[in-house]
Amino acid sequence: DGGNNSSSAAAAASTSIEEEKKEEDASASAASTKNENEVDIDVGFMVYNNGNYPNMTNWFQQMGVQGEDTDMSLSVSLDQGKTVEWSSHSIQGVFANPIQAIKPEFYKFLRDLMHFNKHSAELLLLPEDHPSRQVTIREYLTKEGYSEAFASYYLLPMMAALWSASIDNVMAFPASSLIEFMCNHRMMQLFDRPQYQTPAARSIQYTSKMASIMGKNAHTSTPIVKLNKISKVGEACSYELFTSDDKSCGVFDEVIFACHSPQAVQILGSDESNTIDPNLIRALDKIEYGDNVVYVHS
Repeated sequence: DGGNNSSSAAAAASTSIEEEKKEEDASASAASTKNENEVDIDVGFMVYNNGNYPNMTNWFQQMGVQGEDTDMSLSVSLDQGKTVEWSSHSIQGVFANPIQAIKPEFYKFLRDLMHFNKHSAELLLLPEDHPSRQVTIREYLTKEGYSEAFASYYLLPMMAALWSASIDNVMAFPASSLIEFMCNHRMMQLFDRPQYQTPAARSIQYTSKMASIMGKNAHTSTPIVKLNKISKVGEACSYELFTSDDKSCGVFDEVIFACHSPQAVQILGSDESNTIDPNLIRALDKIEYGDNVVYVHS
C-alpha cells in the first residue's frame, strides 16, 4: 500500500504527516474480508519476497509484521478442463488431466515453454533501440514461431493474471517489458525460485499497525475531491486539500497521491490557480483503467 508505506517512512523521519482515506478503514487496496468460517482473506494481490521487494520487507520488519510462506503457482483450466487443465505447482499438477498426456498440442505447449524459459532473455541483450525490442507480444509470438497452445495454455493466462488485463491488452503489451519482468522475478527457471510470503494475519495486520502509528492524523472516510496550489513569492509552494462539501482538510507542504490515476487527474484538474504542470496531468490521463470482476475462492 503506497500511502501507508509513505506515511511510515515520513513518520520514521520525524516528519509531520496526515493521511486522508476515502475508505472507512486504513487498508485501501489491502482490504481484507472474512469467509463463512471467519477467516481473514485478502481481496487484493498481497505477496512479497525480500529479493524483489526489499523496502516492503524492511517496512514489515520494522513494524513487527509477521509473514508466512505462500504459494505462487499458476493454474489454467480451459473449457471446464476439456481443452486443457494444468498447474505449475508440481509434476502431478502439470498432468492434472491424464488425457492430456496423449494430446500433441499439450506437448507443443511444454516444448515451447522450455524454449521460452531458456531463450527469451536473449531479447534483452539487444540494444534498447533494436527493432526486435519494440515488438508486441502478438508480434513476438508470431516472429519466434511459438504455438497457439503455448500462448493460450500459458503465456496469455499468466499475463492476464499478473496484470488483470484482457487478452487484447495482453497481446499489445511490449514483449521486452514482459520478459524483463519475468527475469527480474526469477520466473524463467524451474528451480531456485523465490519463496513468496504474505502477512500471517493478512493485510489487516499491518494496516491496523499503521492506523495505530498515525493515530489522530489518519483520517478515514475523508475522500479528497479538490486541491488548490498556493504559491507565494520567495517561498515554497503548498497545497490545500478539500473533502466533500468543499470542506478544507488543511494546508500541506507536499502531497502524495496513493490512488488511481483518474482520481489524481480529477483532483489536480480542480486546482483554481491553474499552476499545476499540464504535462503531469496529461501523462496521468493516458494511463487506462478497466473494471475487473474479482472472485474470492479457496
